[in-house]
Amino acid sequence: MKYSLLKPFIFILLLSLSIFAQTNNSTIVIKITKEKYLISGIVNSESTKRDVELRTRKILGENTDFSQLKVQIGVTSFQYLWQTEFETSLNKIKSWTSGIFVFSPNKDLENYPPIPTEIAESKIELADGKTVTIKDFKDKTLVLLFIEDWCGPCRFSVEALKDFYPQISSRNVEIIAVSSEIERKDDFQKVLKTMKFPFNFGWANIELLKSFVKISELNAIPQAFVIRNNKLAGVFMGGGDRVNERLKEKILEVTKLDSLSK
Repeated sequence: MKYSLLKPFIFILLLSLSIFAQTNNSTIVIKITKEKYLISGIVNSESTKRDVELRTRKILGENTDFSQLKVQIGVTSFQYLWQTEFETSLNKIKSWTSGIFVFSPNKDLENYPPIPTEIAESKIELADGKTVTIKDFKDKTLVLLFIEDWCGPCRFSVEALKDFYPQISSRNVEIIAVSSEIERKDDFQKVLKTMKFPFNFGWANIELLKSFVKISELNAIPQAFVIRNNKLAGVFMGGGDRVNERLKEKILEVTKLDSLSK
């Protein structure tokens, strides 16, 4: 198999190996392949680990590998009654044939530093041929959604924002879905035609994604960043319903502040 075909799977593997090493919270990463479910991450106790294994096997079956799920004393535990949300998420990803799912309902994603100048000035090439930077949207709420066409959860995020977009299209908000795989523009152009984005789509150098990952400390996609007045207002990782609902709530909250400030 050619490297270009292997690259998406290599990328997902690297994400699953690195994401839990960059957080102090209990985090479960499930890599979905045709052969099996590979479960990695860290949890705060042996009892939580057993609970994760039991619930995962009950819903996803025995074709699961927990060898990379570790117990680390001192990490923050999951929120109260996390088991219900975890089982709901497992039932949703049963139909996925590939991708990565991250479960970590405990991390505070609100307190982030201002966006550095080098990020604000990074170029994004839109599908219509225009080139923009984050600072160009200083008078708008900007939502950057990092996705790739091979990422199953990314499509859930796109669909959620597509359905939500009519509610906010009249507000002072701009949504840009961003790919870092500039060399695969032709492939993504085909996806754009089938998915019919109501908002903008563009390509950016991989360094832009890396810069945002340094801020969020979550090395995975999909990942959305809500920006207002060149300041970060929220970070949202994953394509699950809970994350998408929180993202929508944040967009409504921030755009409401925009309207009140005028």
